[in-house]
Amino acid sequence: MNQPIKILHIINHLGNGGAEKNLYNLCRIDNYNYHFVLVLIPGGVYFKPVTEITSGTLSINIKKKRIKHVLKVIKEIRAISPDIIQTWLYHSDLFGVLLCKLIKKPLVWSVRNNKLYNNTDHVLTIAIRKLLSFLSMKYPTYILYNSIEAKVEHEKKGYDKRKGLIVSNILLMPKVMCKQNSFQGLKKEDFKNKTIFGMVARAHKIKGHHDLLLSFKNALRTCDDIHLCLIGNGISDSEIILNYINDFGIKSNVTLFAETDRIFEFYEFIDVHILTSLSESHPNVVIESMAIGVPNISTDVGNAKKIINELGVIVKKRDVSSIKKAILKMHNDRKFNETSWKSLGDKCKKQIQSTYDNDITLDYYNKIWRKKVKVLN
Repeated sequence: MNQPIKILHIINHLGNGGAEKNLYNLCRIDNYNYHFVLVLIPGGVYFKPVTEITSGTLSINIKKKRIKHVLKVIKEIRAISPDIIQTWLYHSDLFGVLLCKLIKKPLVWSVRNNKLYNNTDHVLTIAIRKLLSFLSMKYPTYILYNSIEAKVEHEKKGYDKRKGLIVSNILLMPKVMCKQNSFQGLKKEDFKNKTIFGMVARAHKIKGHHDLLLSFKNALRTCDDIHLCLIGNGISDSEIILNYINDFGIKSNVTLFAETDRIFEFYEFIDVHILTSLSESHPNVVIESMAIGVPNISTDVGNAKKIINELGVIVKKRDVSSIKKAILKMHNDRKFNETSWKSLGDKCKKQIQSTYDNDITLDYYNKIWRKKVKVLN
C-alpha cells in the first residue's frame, strides 16, 4: 500500500461555492492521506465542517494585511512539511506560487471557472488571471480543470497546455433523503400546489439574477401558479436583488433564504432547479439537484448541457424570453403530466448515479499527488 502523504490545500474562503464544496467532499472521502487547509479569508459555512474532518485548518485574513500573522502561519506550514500544495481559485493559485517558492514543495492548481475573463469580474481578479497564465509555464506541476471547456478556454489565454488534466467533481449525498414539506419555516402546503422554482447561487451579477427575476415577472403574467426561492451567500440581504424584486413588483412571489449547509433539504423542497449563470465550468448545483430527482433549467454554460442532456431545458445566456418559456414549460409539465414528471425525476437520479464515481476520482487524485511527490504507486 502507498505511504500516506500530507496535502496542503489553499483556498480563498469556505463559503457555499463549488470549489469549497468539492474541497470538503475530497477531504471527507479520503481517510488515508493527511489533509491540511489554509484559508485566506476565515469563515463560511464549510469552515467548521472542514476543520472537523481535516488534520488541521489554518487561516490568514489577507484583508487585514497582518504581516506578523502571515509569517507565523508560514512557520506553522513549515512545521507541517506538506508533500504537495494544492490550490483552489485564482487568488489562492497566486498565493500558492509564493508559498511553493518559500518551502520548495510541488504545486497543483485547481481551476474552477469556465471563462478566463468576464466583464463581471473585478479588475484585480482579471489582472491575477493574466499573471497566472504567465506563471503557469513555470510553477504548477499540474493544472486541474473540472470541464473540457475550462481547459480549452484557459489554454487559449496562455495556460500551459502540457500540464492540464480533467478531474471530475466529487458528489456526496446525504445518507437519508426524504421529501421536504417545509424549509426554514416555509411550508409547502402554503403554496397550494404551486410549482416552486429555486436557484442556488451567491449574490453576484455573474449568476444572472436580474435575468431570472425579469423572466419570472414575465412568466407571472401568463401564470400566477408559480413561486421562486433564491438561496446563497449574500442573497437574503442583497440590496440589488431586493431592488429588482421591488421594481418588478413580484415581492409576494419570491422568497429569499440565507446561505445554509443543509442545501439538500432545499433541493428536496423545490420542484425545479434553475440556473441563469453567465459563466460556469461544471455546476455542482445542477448535479446535486438532479441527483435527488429535481429537473433543471440552465443557461448554456460550461458542462450544463452535457450534465442535463435531454432531461431538462437549456436556454441561451441573457435570453429572458427563452427563460420565461422554459419556466412555463416546466410548470405545465409538472401540473398536467404527473406520471411523466415523476419519470423525469427518476431519470435525473439514474443519470447522475451512473456518471459520477467517487472512488475513481479519488484514485485519480492519489495518482496526481504521488506522481508529483515521487511516491511510487
